[in-house]
Amino acid sequence: MNYRSCFISYSARNQNFADQLYKDLSNAGVVCWFATESLYASENFEEKIADAIRSFDRFVVLISKQSLNSTWVAREISIALDQEQQRANFVLPIILDNAFENAKKIWVKKLKAKHIIDFKTRGQSQYYFEALRKLLTALESEDSASTDTAE
Repeated sequence: MNYRSCFISYSARNQNFADQLYKDLSNAGVVCWFATESLYASENFEEKIADAIRSFDRFVVLISKQSLNSTWVAREISIALDQEQQRANFVLPIILDNAFENAKKIWVKKLKAKHIIDFKTRGQSQYYFEALRKLLTALESEDSASTDTAE
């Protein structure tokens, strides 16, 4: 299976979940930009992050109570929404809790029209792996579809 690359945006307060998601996506063959693996000391973080968002195929944002209050996530989503105007289905939102439903932020309103992948029951492995499967399906490249039908 061939997958599109993705930038993973998250709040540091969701680090444990982000680490697991990064590991599972990487193990499936998805090339991911992930802050703890991709940023190095002395780099200009804002510039490096903006360049990475623009260069990766998809932008996966982990939405939670914590990320809704994160300045970094807000900056990243702003750049990603600009890319969304040029590249359809660029932003892939996933939710970790119920905070998204009542959030008043402008960027949240823009994402509410999209299909949201629900990881709220992430503590229960059956549900986690079903949500992960949906995310992987959303990350499949067109090349995979044509390759699968040719076999």
